[in-house]
Amino acid sequence: MTKCNVRENKTALIEAINNYATSLDGLFVADNLRVISMLEQTKKMHARAAREDLCSTNFASLADFIACEMEGINGGGWQYGTEEVIEMVKRV
Repeated sequence: MTKCNVRENKTALIEAINNYATSLDGLFVADNLRVISMLEQTKKMHARAAREDLCSTNFASLADFIACEMEGINGGGWQYGTEEVIEMVKRV
């Protein structure tokens, strides 16, 4: 994976986090990131099945890495604020 792809994946993950922040009241647990990643993958599969062109990135491994970091720091049930999660993504 090139640095450009990493940057694109970070940007896409941050955008997804911001999109879901409202429905999660701005609080994330580790599994929320994994669900966001799964939703992105599902969109890709549906687009592929419908033979539609979906330009998207693949931030699944980045989301899982951040989720593992979140679990490692405070456990799986700890809630992080949106800005804290975005800061973790930026630091990777």
